Amino acid sequence: MPAAISPVPATNPGNTGAGAVSSPPNNEVRRPSESATEPVDDFGINWPNGNRFHHGLTAEVRRCLGVIVCTNNNCGRHTRPRTQTAARKLQISKNCSLCSSPLHEIRCQCRTYRYRTILNDQPAMIWEHVGHHQHPRPPPPSVLNSQQLALLDEQVARNPNATVHQLRTGTLGPGSVPLHEISETLTNPRAARHQVAQSQNRLGIPTSSSQKGGFAFMGGLVQLNEEEQFVVDSSIGGPVYITFQTDFMRQVLKEAMEEWAKDNSRSERRHGIVTDGSHSYFRDGQLLTSCVFSPVTLSWIPIQFSWIYGKDTDHHIPHFERLGKYIVNAMGPKFECKHLLHVMDFSLAQRKAHAIAYATAVIESLGPLFNQLDPKVQEQQRQALIREAESMEVGCDLHYERSLLRVRNTAAIVPSDHGSRFDDLVQILRGRNTTEDEFDRTVKILTKEFPRLKSWIEWWTLQPGVASMIFPAKSSVDPNIRQQVPSTSNAVEHQHSLLNHASGSLHDLLPGATLLLKHVKEREAQYKAIKNGIYDPHPPQKSRPPKQKVFENDGRAPDTVEALKKPGVAPVSDLDLMSYAWLSPNSCFWDSSFELWYRAFSRWSPTKQQEFLQVLPSNSFLSAAFYHFTRRSKVVAQSRGVITQESTRKMVQELSLGQMLVKRHIFDVWELYFKNEQGCTVTWLQSAAQPLTVLDIEMSAATALQSRYGSHIKPTASHYFENYIPRNRANGNRPVHLHPTSRECNHAGCGEPSDVRYVTVSWPLVLNCRPATVTDPNSTTVFPVDLTWPPSFTIRGEDGRDEVTYELVGRVLHSGNHFTSEILIDGRPFHYNDMDCDGSGGYAALRASDNENLLQETSRSRVPQLYVYLRTSDKAMVCLPFI
Repeated sequence: MPAAISPVPATNPGNTGAGAVSSPPNNEVRRPSESATEPVDDFGINWPNGNRFHHGLTAEVRRCLGVIVCTNNNCGRHTRPRTQTAARKLQISKNCSLCSSPLHEIRCQCRTYRYRTILNDQPAMIWEHVGHHQHPRPPPPSVLNSQQLALLDEQVARNPNATVHQLRTGTLGPGSVPLHEISETLTNPRAARHQVAQSQNRLGIPTSSSQKGGFAFMGGLVQLNEEEQFVVDSSIGGPVYITFQTDFMRQVLKEAMEEWAKDNSRSERRHGIVTDGSHSYFRDGQLLTSCVFSPVTLSWIPIQFSWIYGKDTDHHIPHFERLGKYIVNAMGPKFECKHLLHVMDFSLAQRKAHAIAYATAVIESLGPLFNQLDPKVQEQQRQALIREAESMEVGCDLHYERSLLRVRNTAAIVPSDHGSRFDDLVQILRGRNTTEDEFDRTVKILTKEFPRLKSWIEWWTLQPGVASMIFPAKSSVDPNIRQQVPSTSNAVEHQHSLLNHASGSLHDLLPGATLLLKHVKEREAQYKAIKNGIYDPHPPQKSRPPKQKVFENDGRAPDTVEALKKPGVAPVSDLDLMSYAWLSPNSCFWDSSFELWYRAFSRWSPTKQQEFLQVLPSNSFLSAAFYHFTRRSKVVAQSRGVITQESTRKMVQELSLGQMLVKRHIFDVWELYFKNEQGCTVTWLQSAAQPLTVLDIEMSAATALQSRYGSHIKPTASHYFENYIPRNRANGNRPVHLHPTSRECNHAGCGEPSDVRYVTVSWPLVLNCRPATVTDPNSTTVFPVDLTWPPSFTIRGEDGRDEVTYELVGRVLHSGNHFTSEILIDGRPFHYNDMDCDGSGGYAALRASDNENLLQETSRSRVPQLYVYLRTSDKAMVCLPFI
């Protein structure tokens, strides 16, 4: 008798995942089958099939093949038997793939029958199981059942752009299920790749393999132009390229050119076209992108893309020629050659392509007149325009600075004890006021003093096209135009970053082009939303936050020059290394000394800072300046070493306020100089520091010290101040102290005058010293005369018990009509040049130096103007002999 019909068995409680397999039934079970196409293996059992009579009906018979197990009890690995007899015998004859032990086959006599019959007067498909499974469950089959396929399709549909590995691991999206929870089969990377590819085909998601056909590719390009033209130019003969541009992109380009024609001062350094290539967006070839600054969105927007298969000049020419032709036609009579200026990197192919396209565009702007010239004259004119194109090519400062930093930090190329000399020479090369003769002489000096840099120096300075793009002394670009365009190609590099972030990278050509169009549509939607008043545009940031090291790897040995130099010293916060950026034309003379005052103030204890601020008149310059120092220090302290956009914004704002405070007092309040006149880095301090003072080092006293101590001892600041009482320049030769040179004797009954033998001198918390400088141009001596300024010095009293100690904060140098500073922070030397900024005027960064003796070196080209010391002793008064 057939068994009674049983409900569908419950799932195995030992496998509760998304694709859990039902437990196999035991003994006789009979139930309705849901359909004639129900999967062969409902329960993870191997069921080879055949047909025979069962209960007088033709039934499909399936038999369980059991399982193959390893005979090693410590291994016990299960293997799924193969369906074909010969393959199964070969499988059993081999050893275990894990431990190489023999295999044992556990056979099973269970069978199932599937047949059609009449049940409750209705046709039905019956599934019947006979026998008992007395073996472990075999591994699941490589073929997924209907439930598992549905679950896999759901995950692929939820994450169409996810990689197979991401699907295997699971994503953070809602409803994400790792593939191994659907089926253990999908833990195999190869099986997972195959099943995901099959799922993508079922769902109609395009894959790289589906785009490889030539007709499919051409059809895809046609579809790109169905809504509006996006593919505007292409070639597969000769240079292989495709150029992409929409009406919106052309509109933005025209608006940018018209804005430049108005010469709107609000758009300083936001004119011109910035062009660069990306090698990461397409799997093959290169994406060439040009962008302009939109006055509507206040951001840079791509105005033309080109996919180019090669990197030579011929592949770049169509991109530049199309842009030039459009600009000439769009601007009409308002066209100027400057509208063809490009900011780009130093690629020779890009520069040559731009030059050829520049000549073509200018010739087109001449109209029929050019065609009336003699062919020889036409060719001569074309070559002249190609040479002229150099005046419309601006290089990327950032590429140069990165290259410079790499060689500067390589001790084998630039020895650490020659770092400051190298810095001075390269600063001359980049100087705005450097003449061509001075430039050439400096190049020769660099090549001679740093012979290992010869190839690097020649690459940057001896290639006319490269030198013109980066060095003002060699540039043929109009300085006024240069100030109106960016100094880096960051704008287009940022566009590539946005594109990769939104659309991914390493695309095949057709999917990549499709995503390009989607990206352009999204930028167009932003443009329209701003223009329609949906939201206000966000102005571009003036500066980027410096990169922040989250932690130091304490498991790594010091293996760089910088790390070996000061082991165990915590790094200075990048936020704390931000300082005042150069303001045209002359802020260096107050930036350099004002920064030293801040560094001295930041070393004071909080108690001393508060005490000092409380005694200052609230309406004085010193009160405003030192409260600025307090706010600047607070920004650093609140950041706790973590650099954010907000902390950077606050620091840049505070630096700007402090800088403008000094500028207003120098030119408007004290009226020390005419507006835009170059000043002295010390003179303004004397006006600011009243009643404090800046001490002048007198050459006669320094020379007398040499005579006193002998030529074998080099006098220091300690010798100077122990033997010479400073005098106040404002009162001529009157000593700083208030004692008269003589007074009545204090002994009873004695009215004779008594000479002053000792003077008690109170030393300030911050000691500002101006050394004597060379006045005779023919002199070979650099003053101060044999007077050195050590990192610290002590002033001892007459009795030897009173001591006042000072530590060096930094010094101001003058070189090439420019002031810079050298500063000690935690015992490490840093170089401060307010022109060493990010190009947007946000801030300048202090640069660490590898030269530990940096602040003791002097030369005729680097003349010290001011030394600033901080008193570290609590004692401030010493008794000195009155000389």
